Amino acid sequence: MSELYFNKDYQNNIFNVEFLNKKNFTIFKIKNFLDYKTYEFLDKSFPKIDEERLSNFNLEKNNYKYTIISTDQDYKEILEKNKRLQIIHNSIFSKKFYEFFYKNLEVEFFNSRSKDLKFLIKLFKPKTLNLSKNYFKNFFYTYIRRQIEYSYIFNKGKIVPHTDGRSKLLSLLMFFPEGREGEDKIGTTFWDSEEKNLNNEHLRDIKEKKFKENTKVLTKLDFKKCDLYGFIRNSKSWHSVEPFNLGENYVRRSININFYF
Repeated sequence: MSELYFNKDYQNNIFNVEFLNKKNFTIFKIKNFLDYKTYEFLDKSFPKIDEERLSNFNLEKNNYKYTIISTDQDYKEILEKNKRLQIIHNSIFSKKFYEFFYKNLEVEFFNSRSKDLKFLIKLFKPKTLNLSKNYFKNFFYTYIRRQIEYSYIFNKGKIVPHTDGRSKLLSLLMFFPEGREGEDKIGTTFWDSEEKNLNNEHLRDIKEKKFKENTKVLTKLDFKKCDLYGFIRNSKSWHSVEPFNLGENYVRRSININFYF
């Protein structure tokens, strides 16, 4: 395999998407975005957790979530030695992958920032995938930065409610279940809140408790193989991962692909 094979619709640039929500912010699903062979390739290619790095990482402070991110130096060192990761990296960082999502969701991006003037202006500028040393080009173009995150949430871990930072444009999520009973219930939870969170505050302790007591769940994603989920960030895109208990050795794994601008 020299590149990842996403479904036939992707190959033919057909955006066959199911919108799960458009109230306040957009959530969508692409069913069977991965064929089973590609899913298995991704599943078996997850970078191994470096035990030394893990021992120096404050898991408790991070609610038992551990990540390997494409901007990390560790990731770059792993990438140089791992051909499977190189295939994943090159496929996701390809121009085709970017254009498939950006061009098909462009209207949704504008809608999401209609009241955020600074970032609305950025959307009107021509886009570039390469940061230039030329000040002129950087001023007149909007640089779209992409990121791959391999996420590992250990048993009883969680992600507290938040909206993501203002520079986040799009999040794509692919889940990798083991097949344990009840595992399909641990997908990302989205919240139906009118409260704006411009500074991406992460709600902890009492704030988290009050938020959940006073806010209804908008939708909860199924933690399933092969499907791709996405959401477009704005000041009301509240989401979390709720605590789960699937056994002492369980790790919730996902690949999160983010576009920033």
